[in-house]
Amino acid sequence: MKTTLLAPLLLIFTLVIIPLLPSCFRKGEDDPFVSIKSRKNRLAGKWKVTSGHKGYYSNNTFDTTNYHNSTYA
Repeated sequence: MKTTLLAPLLLIFTLVIIPLLPSCFRKGEDDPFVSIKSRKNRLAGKWKVTSGHKGYYSNNTFDTTNYHNSTYA
């Protein structure tokens, strides 16, 4: 009983994990050797926002914020 259940579970596990592995081992100039996150999801360092706009509703008031040439670390 256990061996008949183990084979399909191993197959499902393999089909889910194998496609995720190539993004873990990509090597760029500042990339870590192994990472669980993809390159797109590893946002770190210093960023410069050339322009942006944020609006939010709070306490029955709509507030907005504009960003121009801001630097974030």
